[in-house]
Amino acid sequence: MVIKRIILSILLIGCLSHLSANEPDSVIVSKQEKSNLTFYAGINPMALTTFFTPYATFFGVFSGQEFGIALYGGMNFTKAHSLEMRLSTGPADAITWNTQLQLGYIWYPLEQFKDWNGGLCVGFMVRQFFWHNQITNYDIFSFTPELSLGWRFNVKSLAFDLRGGWDFASVSWANMPHTKTGINWTPFPYNLTFTFGMAWVFNSKK
Repeated sequence: MVIKRIILSILLIGCLSHLSANEPDSVIVSKQEKSNLTFYAGINPMALTTFFTPYATFFGVFSGQEFGIALYGGMNFTKAHSLEMRLSTGPADAITWNTQLQLGYIWYPLEQFKDWNGGLCVGFMVRQFFWHNQITNYDIFSFTPELSLGWRFNVKSLAFDLRGGWDFASVSWANMPHTKTGINWTPFPYNLTFTFGMAWVFNSKK
């Protein structure tokens, strides 16, 4: 019995020492996974110009159809993939106020395959338009999927995004009398827009 207890004790000590030796490795791996998460928050400065012109809808082509105050933020994960959310609100013209929310996914292929910090990006966004006529109080709602292609420049802790987007479809409805839901498909190259953004990147990889 004594010999069995000694053998069991030796085996138990060996197992515990093996587990304790492997524990730091798992902690290191966990820290490395966490360090791959990077967050960013920024603004689309071109959208601010719509506060100062009655032709905001025209200038919307160069602001990604974002009007007024346009903020965005996202999370980079697994090296070259990003989830992004955008929120904007402002005057689309002299009588219409536009508010929209966008959610989407962005991929950086050069970062994925060549370890670039940013570079080429492709993505898919879904945006919700809310158009409010300030004279009639009628509202128009629209859900629009969008494909995007662009480039990200990184300067220290800042990221500058330049993208082109194509709204290829929309589902719209309104609270105006005698209207109904409509679905529209847009042929390329119509509904092309350009977006410029400036973001602060934080919690970067170490």
